[in-house]
Amino acid sequence: MRTEWRSSRILTWLVWLILCGLVLSIPSTYYLLAHENIASHLETEAAVNAMLISRIISVNPEYWQFMEHRLVQSLADNPAQIREESWRIYNINNEIVLENIKGLDAPLITKSSDLTDSSNVVGRLEITSSLRPIIMETGLLFLLVLPIGLVLYIAIYHVYIKQIKNAEKVEQESREKLEISNRELQKEIDDRKLAEAEREKLIAELKAAVAEIKQLSELLPICSSCKKIRDDKGYWNQLEVYLSKHSGIEFTHGLCPECAKKLYPEIFLNLSAEKKKLDDLRSTDNIQ
Repeated sequence: MRTEWRSSRILTWLVWLILCGLVLSIPSTYYLLAHENIASHLETEAAVNAMLISRIISVNPEYWQFMEHRLVQSLADNPAQIREESWRIYNINNEIVLENIKGLDAPLITKSSDLTDSSNVVGRLEITSSLRPIIMETGLLFLLVLPIGLVLYIAIYHVYIKQIKNAEKVEQESREKLEISNRELQKEIDDRKLAEAEREKLIAELKAAVAEIKQLSELLPICSSCKKIRDDKGYWNQLEVYLSKHSGIEFTHGLCPECAKKLYPEIFLNLSAEKKKLDDLRSTDNIQ
C-alpha cells in the first residue's frame, strides 16, 4: 500500500500532540506556579527578616554585627518560614557576619533583601531554599496524569481513529480494484486497436488483390502475331513481363516441340536418323 498522509494519520498525530501537550502542560504549569510561589515566599520572608534585623541595627548600629544571639533569635521567631531554609547575613563589605547553612538538595533558589540603618544600606540577608520538593511533586503529578492521557488516547483511537482507518482501508481497496480494472480495460482497448489495425491492413491487401484480379480478368489487348500485351498506358509488354508485374507470377522459359522443330530443325533431323538406325538394329536382332 502506498505511503501517504491520510486523515487517520493526521488525526493520530494531532491527538498525540494534544494529549502530550496536556500531559506535559499540567505538571509544567504546576511547577511554574510552585516555583513562583516559593520565590515570592522567599522574597517576602527575606524582606520581613531584613526589617526585623534592621530594627536591631538601628538600636546598635556600631555593634549589631556582634549581637549574634539577638540576630539568630529574630530569624528563629519568624512565623513566615514554612520550609527548611539556609540563610546568611553579609555586612557592607560583603563579608559573612552570620550564617545558618543546612544540607539542602539541589537545585536551590536564593532571594535577598538589604539591611538598612536609617535608610542606609549596611548589609544584606540571603535566604536559600531547595527546589527538590516541588520537582518531586511535579514528577508525581506527571506520573498521575500520564495514564489518564494514555486512557484518553486509547478511547479516542477506538471510537474515532480506528473507524476512519477502516473506511480508508475500504476506500484504498476499492481504488486498487478500480486501477486494476482500468489497466485491464486499457489492455483490451490496445488489443482491439491492434486487431483493428491488422484488419484494416488485411482489407487493404484484399482490395489491392481484388483490383489486380479485376485488372487481369478484363479484356487484354494482345498482339495476334508476337503476343505482346498493351497496358493501360499504351505500352506493349511481353506476356510474361505483364503477368509478372500484375500477378506476381514468375516464369521459367522453355521450348515446345513445335517451336523447337522450327528453330532447330537440324537437331530433330539428327534425332530422327538416329532413331531410325536404332529401330533397324532392333528389327535385325528380332529376326536373328
